[in-house]
Amino acid sequence: MKIVGKAAFLGSLSLLLINCSFEKKEVIASIGNFDLLESDFIDYVNAFGYSVADEQIRQQFIEDWLLQQSISMELERVNPQKLNENRFKTEQSLKQLNLFELENHYLEQKVDSVVTEDEILAFYKENRDNYVQSSYIVKALYIKIPDTIPAIKYIERSFMLKNDKQRADIQKYGNLYASTFYLEEDKWIFLEELVRDMPITEEQKIEIVKSKGQAKFKDKNDVFFLNVLDFRIKKTTAPLDFEREHIVKHIKKRRINSIREEVRQKILNDVKANNSNSDY
Repeated sequence: MKIVGKAAFLGSLSLLLINCSFEKKEVIASIGNFDLLESDFIDYVNAFGYSVADEQIRQQFIEDWLLQQSISMELERVNPQKLNENRFKTEQSLKQLNLFELENHYLEQKVDSVVTEDEILAFYKENRDNYVQSSYIVKALYIKIPDTIPAIKYIERSFMLKNDKQRADIQKYGNLYASTFYLEEDKWIFLEELVRDMPITEEQKIEIVKSKGQAKFKDKNDVFFLNVLDFRIKKTTAPLDFEREHIVKHIKKRRINSIREEVRQKILNDVKANNSNSDY
């Protein structure tokens, strides 16, 4: 098969379109013994949400179709057996895909979508080990203040906590200016709870915690100071409310999987019954 450039290909395409428009209105392209119909294009744009009036989509669709048919014709020339094998494989894949969609359609109608609170709680208790997570707990100082406060530089230095005066100053400035602060340096607190409002990445959190360091972050209107004095890793179970949505999905999926094989057999039986005139 002769390979032509895109310009020549599009030129041939234009001739095909002109010839087809005279021969049969619904045919929008032809190659060999194959015709591409207007209805094929309409089905395509409906499937993918495109516009029928989009000429660029139309031209690309026709080009892709012509190329696909050309490839098939060339394979038929050099290895017709492989072409037939591929057709059968494609039919098998299409059958499985269509059957899967029929199963989903049936399951959406028949499977109970309501998951009760008792079911959620039972699943959570049964699978509690799956919800264990590692979290950092820290002893730290945290303060959030407006970026207009003149004492920002002094607060930053005082966060080093080198002496009792600095501790007293941090407490004073926190009470005077901070919109949020945590100054309980002898108490443990979950890091996530402490820094939830800070513009900080996960990598920065880990770096600050492991180095027991001080850091300053700034957003549009505020400055955030954090000083990690100590840390530990604590194993915790994620709260039920945090996992609720995932649990509901798991329960529904379990319901579906438990009857999918049964549904598949029912669909196959129904399809055969509805086409009883066919030979099986």
